[in-house]
Amino acid sequence: MQLTKKLWSASSRGDIFLYTLSNGQVEISVSNLGCIITAIHVPDAAGQLRNIVLGSGSVDHYLIDPFYIGAVVGRYANRIDGGRLPVGDRLYQLSVNEPANNNHLHGGFSGFDKKIFTPAGENKGAESCSVRFKYRSPHLEEGYPGNLDLLVSYELTASNDLIIGYHAETDEPTHVNLTNHTYFNLGDQAFNATGHELLINSGQCLESGDRFLPSGKYNSVHGTPFDFRKRRPIDTYWTGLTTKGYNTYYFFDKSRTGSPDAVLSCMESGISVALTTSFPGMVLYTGDYLEGLYRPNQGVCLEAQFPPNAPNQKTFPSTLLKPGKAFIHHTTYNFRVE
Repeated sequence: MQLTKKLWSASSRGDIFLYTLSNGQVEISVSNLGCIITAIHVPDAAGQLRNIVLGSGSVDHYLIDPFYIGAVVGRYANRIDGGRLPVGDRLYQLSVNEPANNNHLHGGFSGFDKKIFTPAGENKGAESCSVRFKYRSPHLEEGYPGNLDLLVSYELTASNDLIIGYHAETDEPTHVNLTNHTYFNLGDQAFNATGHELLINSGQCLESGDRFLPSGKYNSVHGTPFDFRKRRPIDTYWTGLTTKGYNTYYFFDKSRTGSPDAVLSCMESGISVALTTSFPGMVLYTGDYLEGLYRPNQGVCLEAQFPPNAPNQKTFPSTLLKPGKAFIHHTTYNFRVE
């Protein structure tokens, strides 16, 4: 196992580092800026290394990037209706950084994707190597109550697992929902990733409206364009969608133990990514609004997390975190060649 660290950029806000974790096959680059994954190099079926994620070599690009490329997002991943955050008998007003839809999105105007985390340790052993980053989100940052102490870890194992760990604690009741917003393209990035094959171990997704907010209704995927229980190209039923691509929350079938929660595959490269997580589900986002350095559908996101707008939906799993308790979750991506 190998682990290297270099200074990427120095600023008055703090030093930005780039770490590279390698097991001799898979190589992962990650920064303490936004806990951003900047590159994942994986050997394809011909043994050639490919970068399978969208990214940039420029710090300046990430500082202004509006698409959360490769970053950890929070305090609350995805959307909260009107920025209204109920906590007990109090209602907090979060920033509304998606004004066209009157939504709070991915933590606000300056969410975790734009924060410089403090390096909190490195480890290198025979079977894995890892880095950790910490950040204190102060009381009322972007409107959220409580001081939130967050620790994010990235571990690469000898068996080609990338394990992302989240640990958060608060001194006041607050809501927390974290995810990593990496865009995957497992093949030639000149082509859209919507031609990749996808399997999602889920029979149920959330109905969503034109503001990308769930209505609260749980829908069966059976017989719909949202059914990925058998592996198929993402764009098979593209014309049957009433929305622009997929921005859909799926509840995983956790009764099927031993099976990945989702698998993304590319026939051209032979590379597959299997996702397993402690979160109850994920958002499938097909990158429909990418522009500038990227183009629409160039990458797809598998965002393991709690449902969007859960604080305002009583039938959704709770995202409330209280003092004395810890938010502890992990997501594992296993890279393989089929």
